[in-house]
Amino acid sequence: MIPRLASGKYCTGCLACVDTCKLGAINFCIKEDGHLYPVVTENKCIDCGQCTNVCIGIDDKYKTYQSHGRSTPFAGWSLDDIGRQNSASGGIFYALACYVISVGGYVIGAVLEKNEVKLVSTNEIECVKKMQNSKYQQPNTAGIYEEAKSILEKGYKLLFTGAPCHIAALFLYLRKRTYNNLITCDFICSGYPSLLPIKKTIAYFNPEAEIKSFRDKTNGWKNLGFIYELKLNCNNVVINCGSHNLTTAAFSSGLTQRYSCTHCQLCFSSRKSDLTIGDFWGEKRFAEQQRKGISLIIVHTPAIVSLIAKAKCFIQESSWEECLPYNPRIIDGKRRYVRFSPSRLFMVWLFRKNTYKNLCNFYYGETNVVNIFYKLYCKMTMYIHEYFSKRVIVFFLKANKNEN
Repeated sequence: MIPRLASGKYCTGCLACVDTCKLGAINFCIKEDGHLYPVVTENKCIDCGQCTNVCIGIDDKYKTYQSHGRSTPFAGWSLDDIGRQNSASGGIFYALACYVISVGGYVIGAVLEKNEVKLVSTNEIECVKKMQNSKYQQPNTAGIYEEAKSILEKGYKLLFTGAPCHIAALFLYLRKRTYNNLITCDFICSGYPSLLPIKKTIAYFNPEAEIKSFRDKTNGWKNLGFIYELKLNCNNVVINCGSHNLTTAAFSSGLTQRYSCTHCQLCFSSRKSDLTIGDFWGEKRFAEQQRKGISLIIVHTPAIVSLIAKAKCFIQESSWEECLPYNPRIIDGKRRYVRFSPSRLFMVWLFRKNTYKNLCNFYYGETNVVNIFYKLYCKMTMYIHEYFSKRVIVFFLKANKNEN
């Protein structure tokens, strides 16, 4: 039997279907485009429909992730300077994770192990430290939904962090049952890039190397020095690939994202998660805090505000007018320019046939006589995307103002 699951274009790679199949009929693999997909062993499938029930990519199940309550944006940061420095922005996740563990709970988040990102559970601060900072790679989530359910059933408090598709998949896996000991935190997601660029980058610099970090704020978070800078580690020797490398270019351009990420259907201002976090780009009120990093916290459940206070964080209410112009992905999940770019349409062929340096020219190279028309095309489609994205924000702000 072949179960009804989302097609390749609409599959988010959440892998909830893998966890829900108790017969082991569904596994996963990385296909030629460098993205995770479920694989069904037909002779094991009994067509029970359990995997179909948890598939976020079919039957408009994404709509179940939208909350019809009122969500509020905040600016904030952890009062733990060390934890904040080692975090991507303001350290809110780290502070919440430490608090949950301090009261005997568990945390689920992404860790990087041997060039693979996984969602894992822990009740140890040392493991939480590995969850800090951004990882621009889709995590392997197989097994994590069942583990989360087991933790909740035992009565432990659980902070589950992940992309919106992971949180939505968790709710479907739990069959929409309400757990008072569950805290869900998603993030402002720009979409997951293919694994092809990172594999090509590692092979070029050192095939034995492992990823150390994807971004760095040693010299500050905002204008003072934050950069997307890939660093590799080989035998305790750090290899700095710089900010102009194939992996960084592939992420920032969005040209290798999985198809479902180019029209993400889970970008809502109000969500079923308890809170959404991310970098607060465009924040202007706390200039003295810019160097250390400021988080944008969108609170969907009012009770989460007191929890953040217990976690020793500073937060102050903000507004949609302040945060949306610099964070359009909160409500606009479309990457209009990506779908028709030659660098995306022929991505698999390009990575198969070209060297690392040639690929760099495709994804971020300097404009020259050879590629000037291609670069102009990319600029034009980017401007069109930005125009429509701004319109989405304007319409949202008008509607929000009318409701008030």
